[in-house]
Amino acid sequence: MSTLGVIVLVIVSVLFGFFINSVIYHARQNVKVGAPAPGFQLELLDGTQIGHADWDRPPHPVMLC
Repeated sequence: MSTLGVIVLVIVSVLFGFFINSVIYHARQNVKVGAPAPGFQLELLDGTQIGHADWDRPPHPVMLC
């Protein structure tokens, strides 16, 4: 399989995983369709954690050194 094929397969697999996670979350919570499912948490360098529902907030300073 070519490199491009592997990259496309990985991207499609990740998107499919988020979709399945969202479907399972909505089935368990019985919430309205369209609300984002909390699929992951990101821990910043200062120790704070944000979920993907918090991505619309102003960016936190991130030091990459």
